[in-house]
Amino acid sequence: MTALLYSLDYHHWFMLGLLCLVLDGLTRNSLPMWLGLTALTVGLAQLLLPLAGLHTGWPAQLWMVAALLPCFLFGWWWRDLRAPRHLPAELVGRRARLDKPLRRGRGKLWLDGRRWPVTGADLPAGTEVEIQARQGLAFRVEAVENTRP
Repeated sequence: MTALLYSLDYHHWFMLGLLCLVLDGLTRNSLPMWLGLTALTVGLAQLLLPLAGLHTGWPAQLWMVAALLPCFLFGWWWRDLRAPRHLPAELVGRRARLDKPLRRGRGKLWLDGRRWPVTGADLPAGTEVEIQARQGLAFRVEAVENTRP
């Protein structure tokens, strides 16, 4: 199997890339598209790098690393997509418990099925807090004194 991977030439990578792109058109999954684009990139590198005097001895390893890169980029994009773009004013004045401690003045609060960024004094997890105001893209919270006997 290893000998097969090392015997692949640039035109094999181009064919694999085109096959993956066709497969992407036939399915609803975007994974074949990324694999196809990375295979085309490896084929292009294997074609052009020897012309520049560089040797590509590991095209299969290059393809594996290049195929992982879109996965990391998608994770970064998805995390950024899920970040709140605005803070609803209706949450000001509400109370909730911190599920994680506030450290160095920053933390997160779980409220109404969503995790919200909060700022305030350092507090341990489980502390009941009240949302005081919106401050940029975070809520400012303060600890609530328990008035129960």
